[in-house]
Amino acid sequence: MPKPKILFLSGQEIFNELDKKRYFEASSSSVHTQYAFILKVNEQYTENQLEQIKNILNATDLNISPSLIFSPRLGTKSSWSSKCEDIFRNIGLKSIDRIERLKVFAGNENALKSAKENIFDRMTESAFEDFESVKEIFSITPRKKLQIFNIHTDPQLLENLNNELSLALNSFEINYLMDLFKKLDRGITDAELMMFSQINSEHCRHKIFRSTWQTDLPFSYDSLFDGIKSTTKDSMEHVLSAYHDNSAVIKSNSKSFLEVGGDLKYKFFKQDVHTTIKVETHNHPTGISPFEGSATGSGGEIRDCSATGRVARPKAGFIGLTLSHLRLGNELEEWESSLDKPSYLSSPKDIILDAPIGAAAYNNEFGRPAIYGYFRTLENEKLGFHKPIMLAGGVGSIKEIHIEKGQPEPDDLVIVLGGPSMLIGLGGGSASSVKGGSSSSDLDFASVQRSNPEMQRRAQQVLDRF
Repeated sequence: MPKPKILFLSGQEIFNELDKKRYFEASSSSVHTQYAFILKVNEQYTENQLEQIKNILNATDLNISPSLIFSPRLGTKSSWSSKCEDIFRNIGLKSIDRIERLKVFAGNENALKSAKENIFDRMTESAFEDFESVKEIFSITPRKKLQIFNIHTDPQLLENLNNELSLALNSFEINYLMDLFKKLDRGITDAELMMFSQINSEHCRHKIFRSTWQTDLPFSYDSLFDGIKSTTKDSMEHVLSAYHDNSAVIKSNSKSFLEVGGDLKYKFFKQDVHTTIKVETHNHPTGISPFEGSATGSGGEIRDCSATGRVARPKAGFIGLTLSHLRLGNELEEWESSLDKPSYLSSPKDIILDAPIGAAAYNNEFGRPAIYGYFRTLENEKLGFHKPIMLAGGVGSIKEIHIEKGQPEPDDLVIVLGGPSMLIGLGGGSASSVKGGSSSSDLDFASVQRSNPEMQRRAQQVLDRF
């Protein structure tokens, strides 16, 4: 079998002049930024197809000698790549086995340093100095083996791991794990430890929110969560599902909707259809990385709608932001004072510039409109929303026959839909559970998910067949 051929093509500029100044400052005039494409073609490839490929990609022959190249992380495949390969297959270009888009930089030492500091994402990208090295991204990377920590024989090891990995485990959880694995007489894997820390974080389990309160204030309920649930009465016939699924379901008068069947043809579903409704927060990630934090906040809310009952369909979204004073200009307004915020958080100005675009972009790329939103500022002396409140909400449609989840049986197959997560966002639960200021910058960076609306749209298209 002939060896696959690797091709490189040059694309368009990555940044406009305004973005160049934002990322590269004084070096903006001396840096050249450009997309490039790497293609692996098979024996069906002919030179005659090259012009067609160039036209589709708006590309030219390679025309840059880079000093720095960013690619998708080794061992992964970007959602841009999978979408592009689908397009090629659908128009009959079956000669392309793989394609990826690269970010290419040429410039002085300061410009390259700025690219590494301001643009490179070490969680999702790999860096190279020349095109020959980039070919490595098409190699097959072996799976990483599980690490095993012998916490059942070393009492101090779990305490050390809790601090080193910022797992945010409390003393009860540490003792629980120690006792459990002593009974099992084995070590704990790194995957088990990570998943335990996330599932039992305040972010996921709401331990404080669900805990029993003792107070001299008049409060009729055992916990804050009980107080909120009390607003939904058993007599409310329009509430079909609440507080036990990913979204609530309220009764609607719809008797049909248009859907795509398993044969990929549109058809009318003619039975009762109801409305899902959901709001969630994504505060910590939006404070760390405004664009990605708010984008994945909207993505998480869309996912919760999809995962309601046996399946639902997201329809429309909204976003909200509550921040400290914005300090937009060079001079402070009369009600503003110098910004005094934790160093690990973005400024209110950066959040208001990037977060709404992140959420709206995710909604649009998934295929659901974000139809409205709000923002408010509140600050008094040194107290304010330096850690922002980011609300992501939305409504969807669900068939009445799908409101109740099915019950899994032994030996059922589990199908996982989606792309690689690596360690991205998996620290979100523990990072937001650590008291402000004690979380490390590495944990903060890793705890913010990276948006992938294209992959989520593909997963939804599978679910829509049901």
